[in-house]
Amino acid sequence: MDKLKTAAAFARSASRLRMTHADRIVLLKQADGLSNLVHYLESEKKEARPRESILYHHLKAELGILKDLFFPTSFRVLEYRDEAFPQRLREISRPPSLLFISGDGEDLLNRDFVVGLVGSRKPTDYGREVTCKLARELAVRKIPVLSGGARGIDGIAHQSVLAAGGRTAAVLGSGLDRIYPPEHQRLFSDIEKEGLLITEYPPGTPPRPGHFPARNRILAGLCDALIVTEASEGSGTLITAGFAADYGREVLAVPGSILTGSSRSCHTLIREGAALIESVSDIPGMEEKKCLL
Repeated sequence: MDKLKTAAAFARSASRLRMTHADRIVLLKQADGLSNLVHYLESEKKEARPRESILYHHLKAELGILKDLFFPTSFRVLEYRDEAFPQRLREISRPPSLLFISGDGEDLLNRDFVVGLVGSRKPTDYGREVTCKLARELAVRKIPVLSGGARGIDGIAHQSVLAAGGRTAAVLGSGLDRIYPPEHQRLFSDIEKEGLLITEYPPGTPPRPGHFPARNRILAGLCDALIVTEASEGSGTLITAGFAADYGREVLAVPGSILTGSSRSCHTLIREGAALIESVSDIPGMEEKKCLL
């Protein structure tokens, strides 16, 4: 059984048993990685350890379901213990035990400087324009851009970076094979050519409402700076910004009109200490960054 299928089976089984990410990381360390997980759990089962015994039976059942399935060869998995696992995610409060990735941009995970660009799913013309502007400026400076692959600002950010010849990665709230939103199928294919699709959810996992706030912690954790280009009152973008602030990342927000309410969350962030941004030169330390493609 290959590593990807073992990872998918483990992620499904651990989720069903409500194992915390911390417990999953410890277990994989004790097992000396995914490749030895089944053997380790089998030996622990013989020692009559209840949790390991239950997990073993769930894992074997999931592996039976997955054995005849074929995943694209571009799909890969990174364990927390792997050297290529993003160092930034090791530093957050609830790091994932596994990351499922697809694309040719694995190097983006540990680049010297990475910027997140997020905002409303229903942007105004102004929101679209400023997102395009900032995304292009980052691409020209060869700085990788992360976003969430969602409708609205996220999609515009990815598209603008690609159009300017830059590199981008999307952090998803579903499995790699369950594209959401479906109209971004081509966009995600374009991202994979030189960038990366990233998720903690195993292949076959559909998008669910609860996945996206959890996804946001990974997006925030992978960034050095997070820019909110447009977000109305109560926007879910505030969750991502909150994670970024908790992780000690730079949080920046673009000011907007006081008449429409479309930038109210941006103004809230600025009022609470986020830096006001008009161009990427406003990102602290930007001139000193030496980010090469």
